[in-house]
Amino acid sequence: MTVTVYRSTDAGAPPLDGTAGSFVDVLDWCLVSGAPTPAGWTIEFTSGDLRSYRQGSLTVTAVVTGLGGTWTVSGNHEESFYEGLRIHIEGDTGGGDGVYTTVSATNNGANTDIVVSQTIPGGSAADGVLFSNNSLYFGVDDSGTTLARIRGFETMTAAGVSVASGTGPFPTDAQTSGGSYISKSQNATSDPRAWTVIADDRAFYIWINRFANYGDINYSGGPIGSAQFGANFFGDIYQPVELVTIPDDYATLIMTEANGSGSGSRIGENSINTGAALLGHFLARSYTQAGTSQATDKNAWNFFAQDTWLGGGAGYAMFPNLTNGKIPFMRVYCLDGGGTNIMRGLIPGMWSGAQHRFIEQQGVQLSFTPSNPVTFGPLDGKTLESFVDSVSNSQFFVEVSNTWYS
Repeated sequence: MTVTVYRSTDAGAPPLDGTAGSFVDVLDWCLVSGAPTPAGWTIEFTSGDLRSYRQGSLTVTAVVTGLGGTWTVSGNHEESFYEGLRIHIEGDTGGGDGVYTTVSATNNGANTDIVVSQTIPGGSAADGVLFSNNSLYFGVDDSGTTLARIRGFETMTAAGVSVASGTGPFPTDAQTSGGSYISKSQNATSDPRAWTVIADDRAFYIWINRFANYGDINYSGGPIGSAQFGANFFGDIYQPVELVTIPDDYATLIMTEANGSGSGSRIGENSINTGAALLGHFLARSYTQAGTSQATDKNAWNFFAQDTWLGGGAGYAMFPNLTNGKIPFMRVYCLDGGGTNIMRGLIPGMWSGAQHRFIEQQGVQLSFTPSNPVTFGPLDGKTLESFVDSVSNSQFFVEVSNTWYS
């Protein structure tokens, strides 16, 4: 599926406010059904204002024999997993169906064939569904007014965030009792809040302005100081084959609020002491595939100022860079938990500029070409949108073009 941007100003978009159920209304509309082009997620379980969402799937429509050849699939994905077999495929990048070619494969198990309607983990013999991502779950309890509770799970048997709702919760109750938080609204009223969702069928970001008095100004270029946006993320991290060459079924990340204070998420935080976990950041498991939820950290490899916030330090690089008049951008790396300093992958679509908050606006889009005078780095053909995290001066960018996993 392609990366799609959804906003509270879209026709038919549900309001998000300080009432129970408004947060899951937005997620239902963007991720599952209601929007003109939903992101491709499914609702596995629902009960009142509780939800269990699951990442999208890849449907096998032809046979692949052994480790080579071509196969036809429905969807747009780069990597697929089948029991002990890791396959890297490339093909149609436009989001439609197409013929994909097996580029590389690592066989760690007995099965080397994927057959239409074969029993596949997470699917069934009847539908022949092969989950091309980690196929984990996102649980939500939206029965509150100003706050919603959220949590990732490896499997789920019921909607909500209780650890009894499934297995492999991240965070665990020991890490964050009752699950992580989403600030919906400053007040328990029906005044609508501005929001943006950027999503595909593997991951999504959501920003919420919890103050009502600023409306939607930030989407048309309002100043950063005019709102308190909480930014949040859930989904698979990107593991290019150059970085990760072992099967990793638990590289799913949640970044959100560390507590229920309503002061905003920690997604804009940058770890200058790699190995020290960031608040509100959790991976499903270690890269070893063993154990439970890992408190983790991320880093943009920005050594100009060693600031604790992405784009937030006044001592960052000069704007623009005087030797070429451009702005350096960096991908944001996700590290494994437990203070290991192991690079686990890249956060899909997330970029950091080296300069201190060089765009004083929320929601500004930048498109890059080889001759673009404002950047250097692997950004040709990409479009980024600027966002802020309200608990700091942090600024980061999320790609709104369709190359999150490439």
